[in-house]
Amino acid sequence: MGLWGLVSACVGRTRAVGVKGSWHESGNLYLVLVGDSGSGKSHCFKAMLKPVWDEDLSRERQWDSELARYNAELDKHAKDKGESSELPAKPVRRQYIIEDATIEAIGKISSENPRGLLWMADELAGLLGNLDRYSSGRNDSAVKARILSAYDSLPWKTSRRDSDKDQTSAAASLSIT
Repeated sequence: MGLWGLVSACVGRTRAVGVKGSWHESGNLYLVLVGDSGSGKSHCFKAMLKPVWDEDLSRERQWDSELARYNAELDKHAKDKGESSELPAKPVRRQYIIEDATIEAIGKISSENPRGLLWMADELAGLLGNLDRYSSGRNDSAVKARILSAYDSLPWKTSRRDSDKDQTSAAASLSIT
């Protein structure tokens, strides 16, 4: 069963089934693996995920070096007192897997990774706890609505008082296992 969650995340938004007219469905799956404690669910799933984790870590190392280069260019630009006309473009972090994230972070990551993401949680309680981590007792229906819109690969647009925190994802794609 966990393999289907991994496959759905790997395919992401690259394929969709045309249902009717402009109605298209992506293969996002929200799965919960249920079994007795110690039955090997986590070990088996982590073994299947290893190649994806390895690629994700490789992308992270690549992003780290691009970010270091970007910061060096910013420092040079500041030392030149803006004599060069344009600021360098900030690198975008490509990733496949998220594990410990808030809904706000998922929005940002989704906007940078339009193909789609796999939200993996070893324990269901941890995933559910992340949904309302900073809600301070507020109604979490907005968080649930956001998660459901990612299932349907619908657009996410978040606007905040601080416009630097605004996010737009043309079609958030999220598989959860």
